[in-house]
Amino acid sequence: MDYKQLKKYQYSELISLRKFLFLPSSSLYKTLKSLHKNAFESNERIIFYYTGPIPYDLLAHLQRVVWHVDISNYFIAICNIHPETKDQIEQVRIKYSKDSNPFELIELEIKDQTLYQTDNPPLLNPPDTMCMYPWNNMELKPNGTIRPCCVYTSPITDVSAIPVNLNDPGVFSMEKIYFSADLKKLRQQFRQGEKPAGCKKCWQEEEQGIRSDRQLYNWIRRDQLHNIDYETEDIYNLNSLDLKLGNLCNLSCRICNSTLSSSWAVETLDQVPDPVEKKQHHAYISLRQGEWPKKQLDFWSEFQKILSHLRYMQFAGGEPLMLPHHFSVLEKAVDLGYARQITLRYNTNGTQYPESVLDKWKKFEMVNLDSRVDDIGKRFEYQRNGSSWQQVLENCKKFNLQRRLNFKTQISTSVSILNVYYLPEICAWINSENFDSWWLNLLNSPKEFSITNMTPSAKKLVLEKLIAYDFGQYQNQVDVFLSIIQNSSTVDGKDFVNAIKPIDLIRNQNFSLDHSDIAHAMGYVL
Repeated sequence: MDYKQLKKYQYSELISLRKFLFLPSSSLYKTLKSLHKNAFESNERIIFYYTGPIPYDLLAHLQRVVWHVDISNYFIAICNIHPETKDQIEQVRIKYSKDSNPFELIELEIKDQTLYQTDNPPLLNPPDTMCMYPWNNMELKPNGTIRPCCVYTSPITDVSAIPVNLNDPGVFSMEKIYFSADLKKLRQQFRQGEKPAGCKKCWQEEEQGIRSDRQLYNWIRRDQLHNIDYETEDIYNLNSLDLKLGNLCNLSCRICNSTLSSSWAVETLDQVPDPVEKKQHHAYISLRQGEWPKKQLDFWSEFQKILSHLRYMQFAGGEPLMLPHHFSVLEKAVDLGYARQITLRYNTNGTQYPESVLDKWKKFEMVNLDSRVDDIGKRFEYQRNGSSWQQVLENCKKFNLQRRLNFKTQISTSVSILNVYYLPEICAWINSENFDSWWLNLLNSPKEFSITNMTPSAKKLVLEKLIAYDFGQYQNQVDVFLSIIQNSSTVDGKDFVNAIKPIDLIRNQNFSLDHSDIAHAMGYVL
């Protein structure tokens, strides 16, 4: 039908908005993604129509997806004559968009005579607390347990409420994990807008004004945020893996432990002389559990099953660039022709530069290399025990020379009592190099090292120095940590000293030597 109100516009079709009340929730995203253009003509429009009052969640969903897909509201028009629609359009624009233009409202009624029906209504306009992890990700930890993400507090359990562990004999099935009672309950909690208890780390960080892992993942994988049918239980949604293929690591960092680092475990066991006690020690168990990729052969067949729709893989460890099975995963993706659709992200300690993997990385859609640098010089070597700062410097420079459209470098710094006083020096080093970004995150564990547990002298010392320094483009990140320090209670520093001193004695180190100001302020004397 020819509508005179629409003659001045150029459009490909008239799209029923009502049908999206009956289609899977990702349908609107897929529709707009297919219509997206880098540039529209001034008279071009994507035109929707709806008869009667438009449900708020449907209109809000449209605005969120339009903003997400990066189409200006100027090119979106809605045919509708209901008197409340104009105000609703403005309400959703203010809440869900930074576009100064609202959707264009065309006073035209176009009736939709199609009979729609569904047994599973879509989840439109999902809660602001929504997290993609339970739908599209699994984390396989170094000890063989499985979680929806790296900060979730408890492992996934089987029908007997026993944690699933890849070290256990028997058949391993990703499908059974995905449809486990734990994950189905978690997904339902997010659908209902709840804040699951297992996600408390994220909720706490968001309350403090820190971008949580939930928010970071939703941003990093924003292309998928509205491309999930949240109302469904479909393993096809699983397109991301966080792989910790063992705990092999050449460092025993102060903020780490024997579960995540084989070097830590070996050092710990060296302090246990009795052979019987040694084999019962958690560090010994961690070493054995870290070998699960050798034992769990079903993992490789299960991995191959989902490889065709895998889009994202994170690697940590241990040190991922030392883990042999990590290279096997890359080879499998390359050999089967799926690498070009997969983005890789690494959390590496910066000590490794495996030239053999550089050509393989070029075959992947994107590689994000995140080097963990918590300080510089001698302080780095103290905090990252077993490292050489000069070697890390050289590796960082070599990786930066590899930067291209599909290879990005980032430095991440875990802010703790150990390094917070030295953030200006770290910032100066960051500015002298050529990284794509610098990310600061709050260290929560070990809690003795948290910046929420500082003495009055340490708080005063740190605040005076950080407030006086201009962090430039990173100032907003630092301001969050300043607020945390200012609003936290003070302690006597004994827990910090008791956590540092025994390791200093074992390693023949002295925190005070290269951290003298903060050591004195925290009451540390060896």
